[in-house]
Amino acid sequence: MPEGHAELEARLGTWLAELGSAEHALNLLETAEGLLGATGAAGVPPDVWHRYLNETRRPEFLQALPDPTTRERWAETAFSAIQESRFDLEALFEQRVREHPERTLFQEMDGRESRLWSYQNILRRLRTIAALFWSAQPKSPRVAIVSENSLDSACCDLACLTFDILVTPLNPHFNPETLAWVFDQLEINLVVVETEEIRDRLDATRPLTKGPFHIFVLDPDADTPGSSESRLGEAMARLGRAQVDEILGARIRRQLTDLATVMFTSGSTGKPKGVQYTLYSLISKRFARAAALPKVGRDELLFCFLPLYHTFGRYLEMMGMVFWGGTYVFSGNPSFETLLAGLQETRPTGLISIPRRWQQIKERCLAEMDASQERSSREEAFRKVVGDRLRWGLSAAGALEPAAFHFFQRHGVELCSGFGMTEATGGITMTPPGEYEDNSVGVPLPGLEARLSDEGELQISGHYVARYLGDPPPAPGDGYWLPTGDIFRKRESGHYEIVDRIKDIYKNSKGQTVAPGAIEQKLAHVPGITRSFLVGDGRDYNVLLIVPDLEDPVLGGGTDSEQTAEYFQQVVSTANQGLAPYERVVNFAVLERDFERDRGELTPKGSFQRKTIEENFRDTIEVLYERDYVELEVTRLRVRIPRWFFRDLGILEPEIVAHADGLLNRRAQRFLSFDRGLDPTAVQIGDLEYQIEGDLVDLGQFARQPLLWLANPSLIAFCPCKEGWDLPLSRVSPQVFIPWRQEGDYTPGVTVTPTAIRDTALIEVNRLCTLALFAPTPKALEAVKGLESLLRETSLRLSRAIHRRLEALARHPNLELRALAYKIFLLVGPVPDYSQELPSFLLSGLPFLSEESIEAIATGKIERFRLDALRRRLQRYRKQLTWPAPASLRDQMDGIFALLETFVHHHPTFYPQVRAELVAWVLHQADPELSRRARGHLDRMVEWFEEYLEQTTPDNEPEQWEGKIVFQDRLSADEIRTLEKALVGTTFLKQSIMLAFEDRGVDVAEIPPNGIWIAQVFSILENRVYRMSVNTRGGKHYDLLLGTASDREEATVLETTYWMLALGGRADSPPVVRQFGCYRPELGAFSMALVNDLTVWE
Repeated sequence: MPEGHAELEARLGTWLAELGSAEHALNLLETAEGLLGATGAAGVPPDVWHRYLNETRRPEFLQALPDPTTRERWAETAFSAIQESRFDLEALFEQRVREHPERTLFQEMDGRESRLWSYQNILRRLRTIAALFWSAQPKSPRVAIVSENSLDSACCDLACLTFDILVTPLNPHFNPETLAWVFDQLEINLVVVETEEIRDRLDATRPLTKGPFHIFVLDPDADTPGSSESRLGEAMARLGRAQVDEILGARIRRQLTDLATVMFTSGSTGKPKGVQYTLYSLISKRFARAAALPKVGRDELLFCFLPLYHTFGRYLEMMGMVFWGGTYVFSGNPSFETLLAGLQETRPTGLISIPRRWQQIKERCLAEMDASQERSSREEAFRKVVGDRLRWGLSAAGALEPAAFHFFQRHGVELCSGFGMTEATGGITMTPPGEYEDNSVGVPLPGLEARLSDEGELQISGHYVARYLGDPPPAPGDGYWLPTGDIFRKRESGHYEIVDRIKDIYKNSKGQTVAPGAIEQKLAHVPGITRSFLVGDGRDYNVLLIVPDLEDPVLGGGTDSEQTAEYFQQVVSTANQGLAPYERVVNFAVLERDFERDRGELTPKGSFQRKTIEENFRDTIEVLYERDYVELEVTRLRVRIPRWFFRDLGILEPEIVAHADGLLNRRAQRFLSFDRGLDPTAVQIGDLEYQIEGDLVDLGQFARQPLLWLANPSLIAFCPCKEGWDLPLSRVSPQVFIPWRQEGDYTPGVTVTPTAIRDTALIEVNRLCTLALFAPTPKALEAVKGLESLLRETSLRLSRAIHRRLEALARHPNLELRALAYKIFLLVGPVPDYSQELPSFLLSGLPFLSEESIEAIATGKIERFRLDALRRRLQRYRKQLTWPAPASLRDQMDGIFALLETFVHHHPTFYPQVRAELVAWVLHQADPELSRRARGHLDRMVEWFEEYLEQTTPDNEPEQWEGKIVFQDRLSADEIRTLEKALVGTTFLKQSIMLAFEDRGVDVAEIPPNGIWIAQVFSILENRVYRMSVNTRGGKHYDLLLGTASDREEATVLETTYWMLALGGRADSPPVVRQFGCYRPELGAFSMALVNDLTVWE
């Protein structure tokens, strides 16, 4: 019998030769089981076990195994092989890089644009980061990451996990006291922060910690004032590859069962609980999840928004994609609108989400499907929402109605239910694919044992069950059982169902864990309060029930007095300070009675029976949740404020009131003005004017959508602004205006930076736009030039936002600033569709073109699509504006005509398009004076262009034309003389080809002998039309219609020419007549393209 490792390698070879064979898969598994169950396992080299782990983790092998029980057997072999071979994350990463180095691991989304990072690039980046941390603390780097999801924070986490560095990812909402407590518990000496705002919070943390720490800031533009701070990117750039290899080669190695990382979860009282993981628990969990999802692993892509400081985001999504060799896409922000956009843009294969999002996706799908009747079209509507590749999903961190699971499963998405805990490295149970049961959370994952206590509490034990900070790290198979704090029922099928909760925590609708006891404790000894009770399980936000202490003198006015209401508002608002946004209280109710043991509301120990209290006070609670918004009336407007708005500000609903002509935040003493003028659609909110349909202003929309809050300082100061780029604009136009003012007489009452915004580029755009709109002219000009530079390099969505603010400068009192903004507006950045919006610069009534700006625009580099976009705008002006125009608008249009004329001087190749545009205005008889002005610009441009052709056409003397033209025999001598007058020694032929075919034209030297043939087509009275075929030495061929006309008909021919040019040169549609060449009255000739296909006109 061959040696153990040789037999295992032989079985691997046989399996790989016949992928999908159930017999060979089972033989391979049994061989591994035999080796691992005997002394032969020690003789198998680690690389062979690594190969076994890599090849058998794939869907082809797992699906070849006959049933879940066999896959659990495989998982046990994987657990043993990991330990035998010390298979760690470094080995796993190197496997993926060897197999597919250029495959995308991380994808960053920035609007509709994305940046891709390959496995090879990421591993190189991880090595550099790890080397940096080891060089900063050679004995023992201990890293805390305080950041929302980002590429750099994920890489810092993976670098630590892969290269033996203790790491803890922390909720960026932790306050300085909590951060200091964590740092002391773990002896943190290196801290990674995302933004300057978090860095500033750490300044308040430093004095509270026992030991020093160095900060690495992810923001490349952040200030780093002290020696104890560095920008991560700069620090990495100082390390060469050889230096990285040397540092990592000398590092202290960690065993699989050593502490690798700690995560913190909400404790039921006070400080968060630290959960400690070994590297073995992280890796074994990945193989356990693979056994439970045997079809997952082929070209996987996950669109991810769950936080990387939570287990499902960190382990199932991020480390899951590394394990399966897939792609992890950073969503950018967690809004539902971004999720919907991401499903279509990135086409994920799987989705891990909270119940609320699955329900919202279902509702959106049904809305699309209800519009379709046929089954096939309903399926297309479903896939229009979720993407064409989504085939599996997991709903966790809360309850989802069974109908939603059945809905997705019917349409080809295997949506599984599950239950998990931070202490179990994520998932504990999951409904197996194809075996969903209503209201079940499934069966235990491979590698876990589960049992129920006498009270029905679920207890778990297994390979990846973690222990709390301070406990010794768990050893595999040590018999440790963890109580989950939840009551379960086990069905005959083996599925588990949640019955009740023992532990005093709950999850809100976003899956965020809230410890009500810790929040209630903040009010435990407050005068006037007997006790308080937090409500929010499964809901969007928290409310509070207050039992008043009527004996306390502080409530001398009774519970119904304004003074008492104000007192409780101040108390609850104060308690909100220092809480994470999802923990804060939005509203409260004062109860008429205390909780009672006889009513089942209190235990014998006086603890809350939460379900009973919520049931007994259901009516009071439902009033607090009656609507998810508050509506106030301000200056004939209904201003709607969503309740999350109050939560994120850390204030209560009554603290925002209608006051004078606006809203007042009484706690922060901040005012937001509203001014509705004579125009019923124009509303000034804060420092900008918006176009709004109806009388409803959704302040939540203004706070979420950067297109609305950008460069509005008063709005930013009042609102918890967000990065909701994908939020559709409802009843409000993205077009904004600055208030009418004289130079320098308007200054915003407040200037602030939106603190919750993570995108540093957006922060900089906001700063520059604010200066451009409101600063004194010299600073404003400097800011506009800065915006011009950003437009050349920033993302599409930021470019569009910049364009909107440049457009707002149409009302600025300074001409130089308006002219500069218009120049940039035309020449730089995206070309949006303004078909539904008003022409801001024109309707301002202010000039926006000067001689200097006309010259600057005309000499600038402009692409054809920008000229076409300008022409489409001008065409809409002819349709939308009221004519004849007032003098101010006519002068503005005259400036645009001058710009077009000057533009041709610098870009003659665009002469056909500009000629067609000016002709369209010549024909615009709704304003005769404007038509006359356009005619003047057109005539001057035509004269200049013909002179230009004369100067740039070499060797065009009459003798050069000899032998070039062949006339049809039946042409008379008079006809030949007329045709020769038009062609010989002139630029008529070159001009005709240039304009009819948008070509560079043809010089006579390029025409061979007999290269031009002319024959009569038809004649009407004195007008004759000929076909002229032109061949060149280079093999090109042109067919033209050449017409002659008498002097008496010049006006008629000219008008016809104008109409031919207008109809043949539209910017928004194909030509409806033949492409016109030119009309030369002094030569008595005109030309147009001859095409075989009929035009619409014909």
